[in-house]
Amino acid sequence: MSKAPPSMREGLVGLVASILLAFPSSAIVAVFYRFPVPFAGYQSGVEAIPLVLVAVVFYGLFGGFAFLAIAGLTAGIAANRWYSPNQRQIRAWTLAFAAVAAIVFSVFMATLDKVIGPW
Repeated sequence: MSKAPPSMREGLVGLVASILLAFPSSAIVAVFYRFPVPFAGYQSGVEAIPLVLVAVVFYGLFGGFAFLAIAGLTAGIAANRWYSPNQRQIRAWTLAFAAVAAIVFSVFMATLDKVIGPW
């Protein structure tokens, strides 16, 4: 069995990182702004964090995780292409790009009513 090419390994790291980072980034967005929680409306503050984490799972299962997976995979492959052969830079940029994807997801969800109108 052959090993996966380095770009695919970093792509998988980015994929997992972007999905996992969606949870803390959404919690941070909720603490400082707001986040939509299904059947509860927009929630904000520290007390909203448990509901927000459940909302991330809900939105993730309805397509959010697919978006994050594609963004994270792309992040890892791009970092590998741009920063090869420096493995430290590749990993650092993969995680940075994955974090940006997670933050964009969280802010997009928090401001979705501004784009499509009130729910």
